[in-house]
Amino acid sequence: MAFLNERISDEDIKKYTLMDVWNRYKLDEKVSVMGGEKPYDFAIDRENNQWLIYLARVKHERWEPKRQGYTKENIFLFFCDDTMYEVRLINDRHEIKEINGIDRYEITWSLKSIVPEPKDIDTFKQLLKQALTVYGEDGLFTEDKEHLIECNF
Repeated sequence: MAFLNERISDEDIKKYTLMDVWNRYKLDEKVSVMGGEKPYDFAIDRENNQWLIYLARVKHERWEPKRQGYTKENIFLFFCDDTMYEVRLINDRHEIKEINGIDRYEITWSLKSIVPEPKDIDTFKQLLKQALTVYGEDGLFTEDKEHLIECNF
């Protein structure tokens, strides 16, 4: 089976203890958690028990509510090998191009950090690229959009 974009069920939230992680990041003033009161969607490979959640954007050091500003750094949670990894990616490019009347989203990611460090980094990166490609520009809302995801790692 391959990665698919799905809405996160209440069962998934309990199984992976996602509310604990979600709430921990919501308390961090340096990041802006995506979504509402709980995680909404993820790219998941249920057969291999692997998933990716786009969690948060990192705020500029001098972030102010009136002048919101974000760095190009984004935080994802990637679960594989029975381990939850915090993956920080830099958004090197995020463009929207119109091709034949359809918006095409083009995103290029660079790897900043992975915590904890995976045992097999090459396999980890390969799986992460697969999940990012399926997640696309906006998870469940990517399904009706053209997108090109490139990973510089």
